[in-house]
Amino acid sequence: MFRSWCCREGLLQQLAEPPPQSAIKREGETERCSCRYWIVESIWPLLKMIQLLLLSVVAVLPIAEGLEITKMAACSTKTNDLRVDCNYKMTGSTLADIKYTWSLLTTKNQTLVIKSTITSGKESPTFKNRAEVNLTDMLLRLIITGFGKSEEGKYMCVLTSKSKVENRTISVQHGKNILPTV
Repeated sequence: MFRSWCCREGLLQQLAEPPPQSAIKREGETERCSCRYWIVESIWPLLKMIQLLLLSVVAVLPIAEGLEITKMAACSTKTNDLRVDCNYKMTGSTLADIKYTWSLLTTKNQTLVIKSTITSGKESPTFKNRAEVNLTDMLLRLIITGFGKSEEGKYMCVLTSKSKVENRTISVQHGKNILPTV
């Protein structure tokens, strides 16, 4: 069975029979028909594979990645625990891509790493058994037990994804009303 395709005005059309010999011009090894050119069945599957490959590459290109800290809030409990929430939204990443660091800039301008998946092993011994972190798809929460005057200062939430870094701080004072920041 003969199958070939001829390109007319940018559209590929299947020919039911070969073009007449008078319409074929030989240029080296390439045969061209008067409508522009025709493609013999042997290379058509290769062209289809290339088309499918290009479509699959375009389909798996990552969505534009986004990571944004939307809100921070802090509050203390009756049991003298401090809870600091870092709300965020992300696009183009999964929870497995998110890394974090919680740190404290004390009133004495000393920076203490509380918990981190970015710089593990650098955590301050002050918070070793007192700090707990929970990470969900919209919230990074820090809980410090036994919150006292020595832990006053600016708490910083740092979030990273594949190619984005976001951070935000909130000032916290012991015994004061702690209001959320927007």
